[in-house]
Amino acid sequence: MNVLFLGLGSAGQRHLKNLRLILGDELIPSTVSTKKFKPAISEDLKNITQSNIYEKYEFQIFCSSKEAFRNKPDLTIISTPSIFHFANCKEALEAKSHVFIEKPVVLKSSEINILEEIAKKNKRKISVSFQMRFTPWIKFIKKLVQSNEYGNPVYVSSIISEYLPDWHPYEDYRFSYAAQKKLGGGVVITQIHELDYLYYILGNLNYHSGICEKNSFLEIDVEDIGISILTSKYEDKIIPISLIQSYVGNPKKRELIIQFSKAKLLCDLLTGKLIINENNNVIRKEFKFERNQAFLEQMKIFINSIKQDIKDAPVTLKEAKVSLQIAERIRAR
Repeated sequence: MNVLFLGLGSAGQRHLKNLRLILGDELIPSTVSTKKFKPAISEDLKNITQSNIYEKYEFQIFCSSKEAFRNKPDLTIISTPSIFHFANCKEALEAKSHVFIEKPVVLKSSEINILEEIAKKNKRKISVSFQMRFTPWIKFIKKLVQSNEYGNPVYVSSIISEYLPDWHPYEDYRFSYAAQKKLGGGVVITQIHELDYLYYILGNLNYHSGICEKNSFLEIDVEDIGISILTSKYEDKIIPISLIQSYVGNPKKRELIIQFSKAKLLCDLLTGKLIINENNNVIRKEFKFERNQAFLEQMKIFINSIKQDIKDAPVTLKEAKVSLQIAERIRAR
């Protein structure tokens, strides 16, 4: 399979390694670059190595995207800064390439309509990288909500709080896409995974109110804190949801709480540890799961949907549009 990689930072290199696991020698990688050397990032994402990823994976290197798309890639992996996603995706679809794209798919929900039209016209598939859906704890919680085993949800609380300078120790956080307005950064859009998994678990998600600000000492020109009130309809009830997104959490925290009418669920999304308290009867579950398996599972399903011509790719543009529209409203308060 001829695969064009646009962006080979930590996300792009993860997808590269996973595609080699899935496709083996069938993978024929290419990229766009004016350089002949691209350092590999270590497995723990903490260091830059001296290994040349272009040589290791035998990349074909093109000087421009126009030249690269003349090579007719079967699939394009887009892991560039968010501001470039729309242009990259549009060019790939117009070249009749399938697309796997990092979140957020684009920065304006109106752009999704354009991409949907091109994809439909050229019969191409798009999958948006929302790997949280593929973790066993999120799958378990979704089934629990659907089963009504503990009654209806009463309220939901979600928090993601990370320290931006610790994300990629090998780079200066001030120059990362997440820190810069011109590259499409900001906590609300960068940490959009939370909005997606809430929508995935609950089946519907709506914006009520929110605020986002730049309040910390971080040297960035985007918001570093967002607090939102969302809602979800469950049968005849409106379920309130609180969401906190932060760039200043140290130590980091990623947690989901669902208060059901008959029990309370608490899940640590960093460790996969889950507690359900039902009338003082405590149930504990711990999911043994290596983080990359979620990325790998989504990519396997997507590659299979291309090869077998299965109608729906995992996490479609239509699904990704829900979280993006809510993020837009939070930022436009």
